[in-house]
Order: sequence, then C-alpha cells, then structure tokens
Amino acid sequence: MAYLEGRREGLGDSFVFDLEARINQIMNNPYLAQKRYGDFRMAVTRRFGYKIFYTVDDNVIQIAAV
Repeated sequence: MAYLEGRREGLGDSFVFDLEARINQIMNNPYLAQKRYGDFRMAVTRRFGYKIFYTVDDNVIQIAAV
C-alpha cells in the first residue's frame, strides 16, 4: 500500500479497497477459485492483478500470501 501511495496519491487506498473486495468474495464463496498449487487456491484482484493464495479446510479460510 505504501509503495502504491508513494507512486500516486490515493492509489494505495484503491489497492486496499480492491484487495478487501476480493477477500469478501472469497469469504462468500471460498470454493469459486480453482486449486492451483496442491490445496492452495488462487484468486486475482480485479484492478491490480495481485494474486491471493489461500486454503479452505473445514470452512476455515487461511490466506497464505498476496
């Protein structure tokens, strides 16, 4: 966020909004994204194209990396 905000004012906030929107989608439908690496699923943020890697186990979502 800080890097993007340093590039252009407001860009960091846009990134956080984009990331939070995608995480909310994952929370509402965790099985929508395909498994890509073993049990890890990958979802992509819309505007910035960052990848969110997460697992789902017994209805618990664990985000491993962005």
